[in-house]
Amino acid sequence: MSHRICYHHLAISFPSKELEKSYPAGRLAWERSYYRTWSVIEYGNDTRIMESAVRSAAFCEGGHMRLYGERYTYPESYIRRIRNVLANAVHFKEARGYGFSLAAELELNLSHPCEDALTSINLHVNPKEQNGKQYWPLSPLDNPLHAALLMLYGRSIDTRPTFMVMAADGPRFKNAARNFFHRPLKHGRLKPGHDQSDDVAA
Repeated sequence: MSHRICYHHLAISFPSKELEKSYPAGRLAWERSYYRTWSVIEYGNDTRIMESAVRSAAFCEGGHMRLYGERYTYPESYIRRIRNVLANAVHFKEARGYGFSLAAELELNLSHPCEDALTSINLHVNPKEQNGKQYWPLSPLDNPLHAALLMLYGRSIDTRPTFMVMAADGPRFKNAARNFFHRPLKHGRLKPGHDQSDDVAA
């Protein structure tokens, strides 16, 4: 039976003061999966990310997903992992320094999109068109304004699952970014896992 192995998780924080928007501190939750590539599993505030974690944890119940180093991962363990990852979120500027990159494309796929959202995003980002569909390319890690637009208006424009909206990349092995995998944690060691480099990762 095929299943997904989650090697590392990372939460990236976008503080509202730095985004200059009246939006609760936004975050991205990242996951490095069995073939050692990064994907974005959710974006928004902590509540939204935890709601997504609870839904994803159901895959652990049937043995379709497990954390690296474990033969079987209980749903509660996966949820605890994401909660710990959020508590140790990395600032978006710091994440960029570790070698992470993030590209987003908001696609207009609603028949009645929020007009305020369209007006605001068109003021700052030139839309593009492909295959008859309009979309806006964003670089949240490089441009705080793009991060704010994503957090504020992303779901008012694009209803696709998060992994279809954003593409992520980052260090895949410990020797590629030891300063990241061995960085000090703000709220203790992430569990479960074997050593700090496996638990914290990215």
